[in-house]
Amino acid sequence: MFAIVATVLAGSQVLIGGGGAKPEDAQRWIDGFNQRMAAAKLAKLVKLADGFPRAMKSDELPGLKPGLHIAVLGSCSDDEGPGRAAALRLLDAGTYARASTAAPLTNACPTVDTGAFKAAGYWAPPRAAAGPKQTWSLVTAKDGSDGTVLLLAENDVLLDFWRVPELHDDTHPLSCSPSATAGKQKGTLAVEQDCQHDVQGNGAYCTAHVTQLTVLKADKGKVKASTADEVEHDPVCGGE
Repeated sequence: MFAIVATVLAGSQVLIGGGGAKPEDAQRWIDGFNQRMAAAKLAKLVKLADGFPRAMKSDELPGLKPGLHIAVLGSCSDDEGPGRAAALRLLDAGTYARASTAAPLTNACPTVDTGAFKAAGYWAPPRAAAGPKQTWSLVTAKDGSDGTVLLLAENDVLLDFWRVPELHDDTHPLSCSPSATAGKQKGTLAVEQDCQHDVQGNGAYCTAHVTQLTVLKADKGKVKASTADEVEHDPVCGGE
C-alpha cells in the first residue's frame, strides 16, 4: 500500500511600487518614494524592513511577469500581505501586491504601527465602534478633517481604508473641508464634505457652497461607500 503525501506550497505577497523595462525605472520610483516619505504625514505608520525599497528583477520572484525591473517594498506571507499593502497605499496610492509562488523573502515584510494613528488622535465615533459580535471598527482622525477613514480589525490590523474623493467644478478642484460623525445606522460612519468655490454674477464676487455626504460601512473586510449627489447651495455674495 502506498501512502499519499500532500505538499502545501507556501506562497507570498510581493509589495511593489513601480518599475519598468529598465533598471533605472525601478530606481527612479524608489528615489521619488523616499522623497515623498520624508514629508508624508503618516510615514511613521509603516516601517519597511532593512534594505527596502529594493530594485529587483521580476524574474527573481516566481509567479510575477518576467522581464521587468521593479521597486519592491517588501515580501509577506499570504495572510499578512493584504493588510501591509493597504497600509502602503495610504502612503503611496500606486503601490500594490502581487502573488508569488515562492516563499516570502527573509525578514522582508513591513511592520505597521496602528498605534501611530491613535497617537495622532484617530477615534471611532460611538455608534461606529465595533459591537459585541463585530471584529472591526471604522476610525477616522479626530473629526475626520484629514478625510481618511480606516477599517481596523479587533487586533488593530489595518484591513482597508477610504479617502474622500476630490470634488471639482468645471475647471479646477474645489476647496473642501471634510467632517465625520457616527452614521444613523450602527456601525456606519457619515463623512460630509463642505466645499466652496468663487463665482461672479451681477458685478459681485460670490462664494458658492457644495456639500456631499458619504456613508461608510464595512463589508467582508472592505470599506463600502454610498455617496449621495452633490448639493449646490445658494451663493453668498459681497461687493465688487
